[in-house]
Amino acid sequence: MTDTVLDQELKDEIQEAYRAWLQARNFRARRGQREMIAAIARTFGGDAPRIAAIEAGCTSIEHASYIDDEGLRLMKENGTLWIPTYISVTGFELPHDDYTTTIARQRYPHLIENMARMIRKGHEMGITI
Repeated sequence: MTDTVLDQELKDEIQEAYRAWLQARNFRARRGQREMIAAIARTFGGDAPRIAAIEAGCTSIEHASYIDDEGLRLMKENGTLWIPTYISVTGFELPHDDYTTTIARQRYPHLIENMARMIRKGHEMGITI
C-alpha cells in the first residue's frame, strides 16, 4: 500500500464534519453524498483530491477520467462505486459548440483510451461500475 493523502485523524475530522453537515440540513446520507461529491468535483482536479475523497469515505466517484492504478486500487479497497461517465466523454469527438476546440480534439484520443482501459481494469478488479 502506498502512502495515504489523509491521516486517520483528518479522515475522522472530515467524516465527523460531514455527519454534522447532514444533520444540520436534515439530509439523509445519499443526498448529502451526492452534494459532497459534486462540491469536491467542482473544486479540485488531479489525483490527490480523488484519493482524498475515497479515503475520506465518499462512497462514489463520478467521472475520474484520468483515474490511474492507485485510484482503482483505493476504490476496490474501500468499496467505492465508480461512475465513469464514458459516454459523455465521447462527446469530445462530436462536432458541437462545447467541444469544438483544438484542445478538446487533442485530449480526446488519450482521454477515451485511458477511460476504456481503466474501465476494463476496474471491471476485472471487481469494482462496482
